[in-house]
Amino acid sequence: MNYLWDTHAWIWAANNDPQLSRRARQLLLTTEPESHAVADISLWETAMLATRGRITLNGSLERWFERAIATVTVLPITKGIAIHSVATTWAHQDPADRLIAATALEHGLTLVSKDAVITKWSGVKVLW
Repeated sequence: MNYLWDTHAWIWAANNDPQLSRRARQLLLTTEPESHAVADISLWETAMLATRGRITLNGSLERWFERAIATVTVLPITKGIAIHSVATTWAHQDPADRLIAATALEHGLTLVSKDAVITKWSGVKVLW
């Protein structure tokens, strides 16, 4: 694995959404599926956003997950990730984003994200 997809980027990639950056789209075309991962919190975040009507998925939530998960590795929260997520001096208050960034740090992965708060923080390498 080399890349961890932030929730929004993963959703956009799975939905072939034009909001996905050209670099991220190219990354999908030039790397093997085994190079890509999502943090398990992204599954919860996606389900929550879809259930609340904040995003539209292609098909039912269950079918969307079946398709989207088939192309990535889902990384669970470990004790190291939990510790990293609360121990950093990063001011970001969103717990999901903190867990995603900590997952990238713990596994030494580049985070694929458009999130400006994450991008400004120098704690994790970001590609967009």
